[in-house]
Amino acid sequence: MKKPRLQAGPTSHISAVIMGSVDSRAVRSAVSAGANGFEFRADTFKEVSKEDVVGAARRLRGYKALKNRPIILTVRSQKEGGENNFSESERAELFTLLTPFSDIIDIELSSRTILDSVIKTARETGSQIIVSYHNFIKTPAHAKLNKIITSARSKGADIIKIATMATEPKDLKVLTRLLLENKDLIIVAMGKYGACSRIFFPMLGSLTTYGSITRSSAPGQMPVARIKEQFKLYGY
Repeated sequence: MKKPRLQAGPTSHISAVIMGSVDSRAVRSAVSAGANGFEFRADTFKEVSKEDVVGAARRLRGYKALKNRPIILTVRSQKEGGENNFSESERAELFTLLTPFSDIIDIELSSRTILDSVIKTARETGSQIIVSYHNFIKTPAHAKLNKIITSARSKGADIIKIATMATEPKDLKVLTRLLLENKDLIIVAMGKYGACSRIFFPMLGSLTTYGSITRSSAPGQMPVARIKEQFKLYGY
């Protein structure tokens, strides 16, 4: 069966972020609040075995409410915001174990030693591929971000995700320009100046926005229900 995918469309897409555990009530609540899909942050499952993480992913995949909603898998590296200090070999193993229970994988462009093998595994299972870049300090210049996009595409990315810290309003202009000049992007501005990006960037073509269920996974992230309310407010 063909896996659900992230793609441009006339309606909003909200990915609810699973952090630390899979709670059926929280999942149902997120769907009711307006989540179109989920991001499974395997790096946030601490002090549990690999078998426990796989079991959580299997449970999430098995929920009937998620049948046609894409599940994004990431095992975020610590240097780009991950919460667990996995070695690269441990991350690669988790990607291999968890990819069968996901529809989309998200791996950082900076994960050079495992990037190609993780993408190969994803391709073999028919998963869509997000190659991502996170900068929790600043928003780099337009030229640098364009080089990141070009490099990610050369590695086989179907979608490129760029999440940067907005330290001043003009950073939003840099990120908006990327959206207007490119396709198949997920763009997120973090921090107090970036909160509005989680509502308005999807209107400009960003393929999904991320919403919290139990706790935020990034600065400026909003609960799913609040994002949905804001979309309705602006007629999106």
